[in-house]
Amino acid sequence: MLEAREEVEHEILWMLNKGSTNIWHKNWTGIGALYHVLPHDFNINEEIQEIAELRDGNDWDEQLLTQKFPESIADHIRDEFSVNSAWRILRHRAPINPEFSNLWTKGLPFKISFFAWRLWKRKIPTDDLWRRNGYIIVSKYWCCFPPNEESFQHLFLMNETADRMWKHFLQPAGTLINMVQVHQVIRAWWNEPCCKKLKPLFQAAPTVITWKLWKRRNTIKNGGTIYAQRVIHEVNKTLHFLARIRYPWLSNIPGLWPNMIRFFESYKLLLVSRRVTWELPLEGWFKCNTDGASKGNPGPSSYGFGVRDSAGDLIHVEATEIGEATNLVEEAKGLMNGLLYCVKSSFIY
Repeated sequence: MLEAREEVEHEILWMLNKGSTNIWHKNWTGIGALYHVLPHDFNINEEIQEIAELRDGNDWDEQLLTQKFPESIADHIRDEFSVNSAWRILRHRAPINPEFSNLWTKGLPFKISFFAWRLWKRKIPTDDLWRRNGYIIVSKYWCCFPPNEESFQHLFLMNETADRMWKHFLQPAGTLINMVQVHQVIRAWWNEPCCKKLKPLFQAAPTVITWKLWKRRNTIKNGGTIYAQRVIHEVNKTLHFLARIRYPWLSNIPGLWPNMIRFFESYKLLLVSRRVTWELPLEGWFKCNTDGASKGNPGPSSYGFGVRDSAGDLIHVEATEIGEATNLVEEAKGLMNGLLYCVKSSFIY
């Protein structure tokens, strides 16, 4: 920000939020707490406490600024600023790629989603990437026998283990793909028609598969051993974990991918309904029913109530608009006024 100061300073704006910050004791102006900045002989009016009290709609209350602050402070308050606006001026933002949103699946660990973003940008440090950037290295793909030259496509798509994993998870989904490019396979997962509950799992599946392939590569390269069946188990486990995170109310989600697909495809929401009917009050009793509503909550509001006797005959009904309020206020006012009417009419002793 200091390096860009000359370019952005004249464009900086200060954005007000709720305005609940204390006027006198917080550094909301950027020059320090006004209680200490103002001259000692200045008469501070502590009846005004919050910044919101200095506002008149979307603008500053000029009369209050003039009356409550020295001219230099009032001028400074009018010069609003924000770091966000400076960033928007300096950055050169590329058009938004809608595919990027598919890389971030809610419920999936952040490190896996971040790996997916690097994979999509081809920023995974495979040996062919090192060579393209001018580094001379001895390349050997450690995950197949005999070892071969490591490349992005071979690691995530073409080798025997990768091919086995993709087929294991694609076949139960009924997806047929020409295994040519990693990005092509990932897009096919994203665009595969499926039920709504399977959508986040299909979105996450290629991310999880490539993540586990990458972990296997690193394990073997560092002297460890991990078999393909173990990797398949780990992918199953992660997808099952994601399903439980996304649908915590479903306690019987299967752990295996083919069973998981069948489970969600056959899932039907169970609706439980209960019949509620109005009942007559007891002999000699009266019943008062109330209601309140708010359009927008808060917004234009009204309440109403009705009183019936033990025969079900309507004794009194009343509805009133009260202007801007919340639905909770309306419900309370309807109940209160209904009870007040019953007291006045000697229905309540």
